[in-house]
Amino acid sequence: HKKPKEGGISAVGGTGSIYTYYGPDEAKFKNLTEGFLKKDLPLVMPALGLPEEPVPLWWTTDFILSSPEGTPAEEEKWIVGEFNCSCVGISRCLAAYCKDDTPNACYDDISAEDKAEADRYGKLMGEKALGFLCPAGAAPPAPAAPASAPSSDEPREEAKAAPAEAAPCMSDEQQKIFEAAFKAIDTDGSGAIEVKELAAVLKQMGVEMSDADVQGVFAKADVNGDQKLDMEEYKKLVMKAM
Repeated sequence: HKKPKEGGISAVGGTGSIYTYYGPDEAKFKNLTEGFLKKDLPLVMPALGLPEEPVPLWWTTDFILSSPEGTPAEEEKWIVGEFNCSCVGISRCLAAYCKDDTPNACYDDISAEDKAEADRYGKLMGEKALGFLCPAGAAPPAPAAPASAPSSDEPREEAKAAPAEAAPCMSDEQQKIFEAAFKAIDTDGSGAIEVKELAAVLKQMGVEMSDADVQGVFAKADVNGDQKLDMEEYKKLVMKAM
């Protein structure tokens, strides 16, 4: 629940508005919760002209009470002021939001309780995303191949190899999407992505990263150290980012 500060008209984060958090089982908003999630939500995408598209993974809606003051909770009517899936954040992290009066705000300024809730949201979104990427019937991740046994003249400890990271599971359609994106980034058609190509696409996407940061991301993804990313390295990089 967002309430503008005294005398204000906006409840946007950073304006002094007061945020009160309620869970999905809050009796005060039972009529709203059940009415929207069970009755209205399936109608949202068709109303937007996107009947074949699923509801976005991460979204938020601003509800405005339209009933007169004093209306019983079970009879209240709410209208949607905004359905947003383009710039959604986690309200529990607002303490880390830099403003004129808190220019050095950071993650450590978030309370332990809010960090726990934000972590729960993040994990839930990750689980849902993996469910989309690995739907029922999709091929499961390939198991790592067992290391070959050392020969009699090789020290056994040195023969141990780090287990290979399993390739992410995905459907044929998702594989095609990855391949198309890979080819688009590989502008010189070399069959591999170089650091300059990764930097260029990040810039096009509006991602602000220093050259050193891009190089660091690239180096971590470049598993074999050949200064370029092949398709498997690229897929793992994107999957980790998701």
